[in-house]
Amino acid sequence: FAAASATVCSMCRQSAYLSPHLLPAGFGQLPSLQILNLLGCASLALPESFVQLTNLPDENFMKCCKHVARLPESIVEHSLFKDATKLDLASSNLVALPNRELRLPLCFSLD
Repeated sequence: FAAASATVCSMCRQSAYLSPHLLPAGFGQLPSLQILNLLGCASLALPESFVQLTNLPDENFMKCCKHVARLPESIVEHSLFKDATKLDLASSNLVALPNRELRLPLCFSLD
């Protein structure tokens, strides 16, 4: 992925750079990325490297998770899922949750 120093990235499934269903595997190797817009990417699956986007603010990270069809298996290790007290996926485009067991010991509400 060429734009390793990118801070803002807006993508949709019509982009010439994407297959219609999967972001590039090395997508998480954008350590400076601070804003990611996946609106209109309802058929995308996030790659395992997505959880490596540590500079994405939590709100933006969750918006990305809601705009796509599938989350990576490693998402269950991300603090927003692992330490969640409430997880609202009601308005998401998700068609399935990861196969890995999603343990939510602190989660009191799953919508």
